[in-house]
Amino acid sequence: NVIQAAEYYIDNGAVTALTSVDGVFDEGIETASANLNSSTLTAGGHTLYLRMRDATGWGPLVTYSLGVSAPMVQFTSQPQQTPGSGGQVPFNVRVEDHAGSDTYRIKVEYSTDNVTWKKATLSGSLVDNGQDFQVGPIATSGGGVNLSLTWRSGTDLSGQEHNSVALRLILDNFAGRSAQTISSGFVLDNKAPIVPALLSPADNIETKDPTPLFIW
Repeated sequence: NVIQAAEYYIDNGAVTALTSVDGVFDEGIETASANLNSSTLTAGGHTLYLRMRDATGWGPLVTYSLGVSAPMVQFTSQPQQTPGSGGQVPFNVRVEDHAGSDTYRIKVEYSTDNVTWKKATLSGSLVDNGQDFQVGPIATSGGGVNLSLTWRSGTDLSGQEHNSVALRLILDNFAGRSAQTISSGFVLDNKAPIVPALLSPADNIETKDPTPLFIW
C-alpha cells in the first residue's frame, strides 16, 4: 500500500504532520521528518505517538519514550563576605540547559531569615540592576555558562550584621522552563566597630607619672 500521510503528537498535545523527505508521500516505504522543539516540554518523561495512513485509513500508533532534561542553576562557589571590602560578597554561578538553545535571566535575592526575600544589588557578568531579573540574557546554546557575580551587601544592608544570610538564584526563560537554588548561610558584618572611649585617666588632666596606665 502507498503511504499517503504521517503524523505524531506528544502526550495529549496537538497532532503535527510529518513531511516526506522526498517531498511527497507516494510510495510504500517513505522517510519522513519533523522538527520537535523540546524546550516547550516540561522536564521529565514524555511519550511520542506516531502513525501513518494509506488508502485503508490510519494504521496503529507506535510509541516512543522521550526524556527532557531540566534547566539547572547552581553555586560553584558559595558566597562569602570579603573582609575590609565594604560589604562585597563574591560568588560564582553555573547555568545549564541541555534541551537545546535557549536564553535565560537570573534573579538574585537575599534573606536574613529564609522567609522574606529581597532583590540583591549586584555587580559582575551581565548585570543590570534596573531589571527585575538582574542577570542576563544568558544563552545556553553551548550547554553551560559560568558567571562571576558580587553582591554589594553594603548597599542593601548598610550598618547591619547577621549571623546567617543566604542568597537565592531564580532562573527563568519566561516560557515555562525555570529552576532555583539557595546558598549556604554565611555571616555578614557591615557594622562599623564602636569608637573606643577613654576610661582612665580622665581626659584633659596632667600627670607626672612617666608610665601612665590608660584604660579604654
